[in-house]
Amino acid sequence: MRNRTVPIIVSILICASVTASPTKAELTFCNRTPVDLTAALGYLSSGAWASAGWYSLRSGECKEVVSGDLENRYYYGYAEDSGTRRWGGSYNFCTRPQAFQNIQNTNCEAQGFLTTGFFQIDTGDADSYTQDLTCDDCQGQTFSASPSGAGASNPTGTLLENDLGGYDDSWQTKTETETCDCDSPFGTFECPCISTECRSLRHSIVFRVTGPQESQIQERANSCFNQAMQAGAFAGIVAVATGGAAAGAAAETAKDYFLACMGDYARQSVEVRFDDESHWTDWGNCL
Repeated sequence: MRNRTVPIIVSILICASVTASPTKAELTFCNRTPVDLTAALGYLSSGAWASAGWYSLRSGECKEVVSGDLENRYYYGYAEDSGTRRWGGSYNFCTRPQAFQNIQNTNCEAQGFLTTGFFQIDTGDADSYTQDLTCDDCQGQTFSASPSGAGASNPTGTLLENDLGGYDDSWQTKTETETCDCDSPFGTFECPCISTECRSLRHSIVFRVTGPQESQIQERANSCFNQAMQAGAFAGIVAVATGGAAAGAAAETAKDYFLACMGDYARQSVEVRFDDESHWTDWGNCL
């Protein structure tokens, strides 16, 4: 059982709210189990994912882990007792056995930390929120559970979709003959009119990111895409006129840049791919 004390994290951004009477704003962990727990917190700070711990929670005790108006809608938590019980989830953050604060969640093991699965806390944009840590049967020796609401996750969908350009690699032509009225010095007469139209097979390279429908991950994905574009990470893709090994290598380079920007937590939560979407263009004049 860890027995350590960590300074309370103070939110930097204070959100204005108007109420009839002032209320204290904070994020609080409450231990509603009959056993003592230690807990850790994951959060977004200045655009980067970070974590802090450990907060000692005796049975029945509540403890403030974030003071001030809550800057983010989503926070993340983890708790354990002195035995085998764990309150966690699928969102990875860095931890270590000793007390820690504001650990940046990039390459946990390379920093000498452990990768630990946290559960999600949806505060619903409230200024103040209490997260209860509960369990149905804390007498079992192999019990593992998540707090109330921690098992729920946001639906997965498209976070980002951008057309990076495309190329044409097939062309078709069609010729049609119809009867026209032709003028001559001797009057108007019918004559054959021949028209030719063309179309091409257009390949559009679409950069698509899917993952949990969370505003923080959405914002991070947009920011990382813009950074990658400014850095020229996608230049090799739009320059490739055909598929093959060259396109694959360029896509991997761009993907690695984007995921490195997203950080460990988001990197394990999203799927990144380049879709080659093909369609025939409309018939039109041949150039």
